[in-house]
This record gives sequence, structure tokens and C-alpha cells, in this order.
Amino acid sequence: MTGLLIVLVIGAVVGWVVGNMIKHLDLIPSLALGAVGGFLGHFIFGFFKITLGTGILHPILTAALGAVVAVMLFGFIKKGS
Repeated sequence: MTGLLIVLVIGAVVGWVVGNMIKHLDLIPSLALGAVGGFLGHFIFGFFKITLGTGILHPILTAALGAVVAVMLFGFIKKGS
């Protein structure tokens, strides 16, 4: 349960930061996409049994990578349309 909470919080924070960097997203969409991306990143890395560290570092890194990918993809899609 703690790992899931970490993934959602880190995902939301990273989503907010990336959303501000690409300047195509408001606060709520950035937080939501970051949290969803963090969860999906953590799930996908776990599904393929890829570890990016031990202990608390693993959920932080997988959530951060998932959030960055989700927010950037959404920003590029939104910008293109």
C-alpha cells in the first residue's frame, strides 16, 4: 500500500513539473496524467520484471519515468491537434 501511495504522489509531482516545462497543460491535468503515468510506469516495469534500484528508489524511479512519458505524450498530442 505504501508503494502505491509513493507511486501516485511521485507521479503527480513529476507530472506537474513536466507539465510546467512543456507549458501545454494546466495544473489538474498535469497532476492527473502524472499520477496515471506513474502508476502505469510502475506496473509496466513490474510486469517485465525490470528493476531500477532497490527499496524505496524503485517506485520513485518507475513512477517518475512513467509520469514523464505520459505527460509529454499528451502534450505532444495536444500541441499537434
